Amino acid sequence: MKQIFSDHFPIYLQVVERIKTQIIIGVVKPGEKLCAVRELANLFGINPNTVQKACQLLEQEGIIISERGSGNYITDDPGIIAAIRSELSGGVTGEYIRKMKEYGFASPEIVRILTDGIKEIENGEKNTDESLRQ
Repeated sequence: MKQIFSDHFPIYLQVVERIKTQIIIGVVKPGEKLCAVRELANLFGINPNTVQKACQLLEQEGIIISERGSGNYITDDPGIIAAIRSELSGGVTGEYIRKMKEYGFASPEIVRILTDGIKEIENGEKNTDESLRQ
């Protein structure tokens, strides 16, 4: 299944971001073996060299551990996993705040909108949980 990539920044960096996302949402678990480079290349519909470059960067960052002859494994270091969560959430949060400021919202308004949004989502989740139990 070919994945869609943006033309705005290098594909290998987009692969890195997708793997990091899969880690923090729990699709790929800490300590778990990552698919082989060729398999990932087929999955993403890209050149294996691009996936290899992404894996090298992930290894440099300590996110994957390469075991010669065995494959690549996701780190089980909680500090690194927490850093990934912080990095990805910081990017999303920063972009949201910049956009809201661009739209003319003051900081207290942004905080109120976020707080209301969180409450709405939490209430929706509670309602969904309750409806699943009935």
